[in-house]
Amino acid sequence: MAKGKVVQIIGPVIDCQFAMGEIPKINDAIRIITSSDEKESDNDVFAEVLQQRGNGIVRCVSFNATEGLIRGLDCESMGSPLKVPVGEEITGRLFNALGQPIDDLG
Repeated sequence: MAKGKVVQIIGPVIDCQFAMGEIPKINDAIRIITSSDEKESDNDVFAEVLQQRGNGIVRCVSFNATEGLIRGLDCESMGSPLKVPVGEEITGRLFNALGQPIDDLG
């Protein structure tokens, strides 16, 4: 997974810069890390790459609220598009766009 930094935030649009040769592909998921220990938390912001702008910068659209995000936050490419669970076990369940359950059933 490629590591980068947030360089610009315009509402739900986020620009992230990665090292050359580690630029995420279009439609790849990006996790913007909001905690200092880099462990996944409920406050992390997930986005999807929409455009490769050159110089290692990718433009993303966020699936979460971006209030409180600042330039310089660490981010990482998930290496694939966002995925949601499928199968008999989830029939009738409610999930958000990130595949996280929102029906309080665990």
